[in-house]
Amino acid sequence: MSVFNSKPWTCPFFVYSDKGEVHCEGGIMRYPEMSAHIEYANRYCAGEWKGCTVARNLLLYYDSQEDE
Repeated sequence: MSVFNSKPWTCPFFVYSDKGEVHCEGGIMRYPEMSAHIEYANRYCAGEWKGCTVARNLLLYYDSQEDE
């Protein structure tokens, strides 16, 4: 499990983080300022990940695949 800003990543779709970027199954999110990257990662990747629109859409996608 990776750790960001002393918090463990909680999002199951997280792949890895690079300087100013979050890489997940939904793609790559790039941030022009490190403060924006830190805020996003703390809020969603290492926080309440179900509030992230990318994670929500991945959940919907995987749920629809199970229904088929």
